[in-house]
Amino acid sequence: METRDHFKNLANSKPPINKGKFFIIAYFALLAVSIFSASAQNIIIMKDGSEIEAKVIEVTSSRIKYEQIENRYYIDPIYDVPIKTMAKNKVLAIIPSFCYFSKNYIEQWYKKGEFEKTEDWQQRVSESNRQARETELLKEVEQAYITECSKYLPVDIITLGIYDADKEVFLIKNDIYGDWFEPVSINEAQNFKNNWNNFVKTPQYVIKNDRLALAGYNFEPVDITVVAEQNQNLLNASKNTSVSAKQYKVGIGLNFVRFGGGLLGFGGKLQYKATDRFRFDGSYTYYLNKDEIVVLGVVTKFSYWDFNLNGHYLFPVADIITVYPLVGLGSFVVKTNVDASEWGAGKESKSTFFFGFNLGGGIDLKLTNHFILNAEVQYKILDYDISGLFLSAGFTFKF
Repeated sequence: METRDHFKNLANSKPPINKGKFFIIAYFALLAVSIFSASAQNIIIMKDGSEIEAKVIEVTSSRIKYEQIENRYYIDPIYDVPIKTMAKNKVLAIIPSFCYFSKNYIEQWYKKGEFEKTEDWQQRVSESNRQARETELLKEVEQAYITECSKYLPVDIITLGIYDADKEVFLIKNDIYGDWFEPVSINEAQNFKNNWNNFVKTPQYVIKNDRLALAGYNFEPVDITVVAEQNQNLLNASKNTSVSAKQYKVGIGLNFVRFGGGLLGFGGKLQYKATDRFRFDGSYTYYLNKDEIVVLGVVTKFSYWDFNLNGHYLFPVADIITVYPLVGLGSFVVKTNVDASEWGAGKESKSTFFFGFNLGGGIDLKLTNHFILNAEVQYKILDYDISGLFLSAGFTFKF
């Protein structure tokens, strides 16, 4: 790539009027006439540094569809221009041309504001006010164009080349905008090179040939004291985050439960937060209900308990509120105690396990960093048609 003239000379000199600036003046004078040169709506900047003047039609995740604009003049016809496509990964940025940007900007200026009185609007767009505003509006449009378009251009794409001690300049390499020479006195050259990676490199732009052009960079040394302080703050924040994550990985709690048609119980739970969004929850419930059947002197007593292992996918919806769907494995256990002493058969105990799945959701309400209120609703799908709705409320202590 050829070495270009020093960009700072461009930035410090007044650039020649381009068709974008001419367009603004002409637009004020000939607002009702639609005769302009065929300016591109967009400038497609390729990663190899080349540019395409085009009208971009569609941008997808992988392709860009556009019409290429040629140098010609027209009076508002719609040309039958072949539509082309290119791979998006070859494109560095897409920015509007200055002419197209200024046209839209001025059209917005001419529109009556929603909260603007008709009398004030007519005065604002009157011929005398337009003439008075031309220079001011031109500067306003230029600054708006530079501010808007520079957001889409990469800034950290320059490397330091060799130093020419005779001319007292450094070669600055830029694969997109071209190379240039940065004047650095021979007394400062060694320090400039040593601190290259510590400079804050701020690009300076101008408008040239109807598009954004790089005028050069400002190189400002980083305040080492500030950097050290920022690094220490990041380190402290990292430590605090690690401690906080460790504190909140495990939780234990107590649940109060209602299952099915009227079983009431209480139990404990243990939680482990595997990631910021996913946690495991294991719980055990002992039901208070005791049922008894006596048939011909044989007494049969029933007691119940269950255990569950669920996964929660967490959705924080506020600072203190988290909701989550859940899915997991569930069980329900019926313990039977048979007493046939009157018949001389003694006593017998047996537990029957029913296994299935849990589907549902819950909500956490954080009262403090460690103390959480919780409510859940699940539907337990179990064997032998003993499925049912499982409601629970309780608290969790996290550490």
